[in-house]
Amino acid sequence: MALGISRHDCIKLIRSGNGEDRWFFSEGKAVRECVVTARLSTNCSDVLHEWASAGRGIAQKALWDIHEDLLAGRLIALMPDRFCMELDLYVTYPSSRRLPARTHMLIDFIADRLAPVTAG
Repeated sequence: MALGISRHDCIKLIRSGNGEDRWFFSEGKAVRECVVTARLSTNCSDVLHEWASAGRGIAQKALWDIHEDLLAGRLIALMPDRFCMELDLYVTYPSSRRLPARTHMLIDFIADRLAPVTAG
């Protein structure tokens, strides 16, 4: 495999009983699929984060979730020029004429927290 992922200890996230054994990376305008064999797997993204931070393997995480760890040097981006599939984030709320202040506050909080990550 050209990306060399299979030669490293990987950590998989298990969702809905299925391990994410395929990771996707951009290669120019194309998307490349890599089959990952994991030494460790978990169904908890916080555990995956802890294991990666402790150096127990390579993990694939959303940039917004690890941004502060990258800045602090606790994690290292191995292939920063090869983004994986983008993830859209939506805030869903009931339709109404006037949005409650607490909902506005939540939306503003999320936008403020993600702004440093999405700006670059």
